[in-house]
Formats: sequence, structure tokens, C-alpha cells
Amino acid sequence: MPIISIIIVTYNSDSYISECLESIFYYNDLEESDIEVIIVDNSLVTSNYLRTKVNTFPNSKLISNPQNGGFGQGNNIGASIAQGKILLFLNPDTKFVEPLFKEVIRKFRNYPQIGVVGCKLIDEMGKPCFTYGYFPEKRNIIRDLIDKFLFQKIGYIPKKNIYPWGADLFIRRSDFINAGGFDENIFLCHEEPDICTRLKPNKTAIISKKIIHFEGHSTKISEIKYDSWGESLIYYLKKYRYNISRTLRNLSFVFYMYILIGKLIRKDIGILKLYYAKIKELKIKYD
Repeated sequence: MPIISIIIVTYNSDSYISECLESIFYYNDLEESDIEVIIVDNSLVTSNYLRTKVNTFPNSKLISNPQNGGFGQGNNIGASIAQGKILLFLNPDTKFVEPLFKEVIRKFRNYPQIGVVGCKLIDEMGKPCFTYGYFPEKRNIIRDLIDKFLFQKIGYIPKKNIYPWGADLFIRRSDFINAGGFDENIFLCHEEPDICTRLKPNKTAIISKKIIHFEGHSTKISEIKYDSWGESLIYYLKKYRYNISRTLRNLSFVFYMYILIGKLIRKDIGILKLYYAKIKELKIKYD
């Protein structure tokens, strides 16, 4: 019986999946039988390459999803057949660079108040990238700036109001089931704060172990992404009866300030401007 079930939802991810799977088994610090990998392919047409590649790894299963119901729906399918006591929801565009399973197990065993565990995410050059996010209703410019220009510089991880970035999210299977799994009304974005809000216990821990995240592959930058981000944000805020107008106001100011700072330091602000435009659009509707 496996201890950890690794669930990977793929969507045209052939160029990344091989390296991801190889790194999981190479850095596995448990017995081979203690992990299983479940790949749920949302590509609608599963490639022969993916089928062949999955078959080369032990304790690995491939499920061809007949519909692309989004990140949450695909992960729920994987979780429904998982046998491990701990689930790892992992993006295909990731790569292990060190053993980490034993530390995750210790964290859950020693700290029952913890609901989810994440690792420190780095890019292919070894530089830190997004590892955690703040719950949308908790974001404000002071918190964001302190995080960006102090916490991230000294490597400090906040203890409150955060959730692990969805590229890697460990959770006890029993807690996941009790919480009702991922909300399949959310197609893309905000799945992590949603599931973390429903978890009991709901504290987040970020361990020092690192995983490379080749950001951007699993959610291509497109108009669809920003529309989904906006739709899921409003759905999340309505679901938990948070103040939509106040949250949008805070987010608008956060992104406006980031754009100003980006201009001053001559940084590419294209993506920031797209998010800002989406927030302004939502503000007109909900103010």
C-alpha cells in the first residue's frame, strides 16, 4: 500500500512529463512501493508518447479524461483512485532536485494542525519563484510590499494567510475527502485558496526542500487564463461571502503599485497590466 500518491494533471505536456517522472523516482527517498503516480490527461487525445512513457515507470497509472473539466476536476479523478495516505498534486512542468518525501511525512506526523504542505519553488536557474500566495481577501499593498521586498529577500515564509502554489501541494487524503475535494465549478485559478479555506486543519507549512517549476507551461498565458482568473476570483469571494468591492479595490491598488515600481526599475510589466485590466473590468461590474 503506497504512502504517497502523486497526482499529475496533464494537458499537452509531453515535452515536460518525462523529466518530471524521472526526477520523482530518482529522488524518491522511500521504498519503491511507497509511492504511486497517477496521471490524468486532459488533452482529450492522449498521445502514444505519454502512454509509452508512463508504462516505463513502476506503480504508475494513466487515465485519459474524456473531458477537460479543468485542474480541479482532473485532480479529483486522480484522487478518487489514489491509495496513499498523503496526496501530492503536482504540475507536469516541475522537476525534483532533492529527496523530500520523508520530510513531508514527518511534517504531517509531528504537526497535526497542518493541513497542506508545499516546497520552495525555484526556476531552472535556481532562482526563487512563486512558492505561496496570499488569500485574495487578505491581500493589501502593505502586506504585498513587505513580502516582496523583505520576506522574499531574507527567505522568510509567513505563517498566516498563505496557501502553497498549486505547482506542488501535499495534503492528507482523509482531509481532502472530508473537505469535499476540489470545487469543480472552478476551471482554473483559485483552486488552492478554495480547498485550503475548507480544510480542517487549515494551516500551511512550506518546507525548505526545493522543486524546479518551469512556470508558464501548464497554464499558457492567454485571454482565457485571465478570464478564468477573474471568474474564479469572483466565484471564490461570493462562495465565502467576502467583500467583493473591498477585495477588488485592494487588488487594484496592489497591481497599480507593482506597475509603477516595474516602470521605475524597467521591468517587463506586460502580465501585470493584463491582470490590472481584468481587475478594473471587474470593479466596474461589482463596485
